[in-house]
Amino acid sequence: MTVARELRAKSLWQFSDRDFFIAPMSAIELAGASGPDPAIEWYQADHAMRSAKARARRTAFLRGALGLT
Repeated sequence: MTVARELRAKSLWQFSDRDFFIAPMSAIELAGASGPDPAIEWYQADHAMRSAKARARRTAFLRGALGLT
């Protein structure tokens, strides 16, 4: 049982291709444990995710999830 399954919530997972702390396989396993069909996105960034594209996508996802679009 996961929170996403119980709430039937969509989840967005954003990862960096140059992350020193989170290995790609760990990222995939983490996102997969969040529930069915997680949205997984990879960005050219470091662990801090200083990416304008990632920030814009996060904002759009949250606006949609909160019904603000």
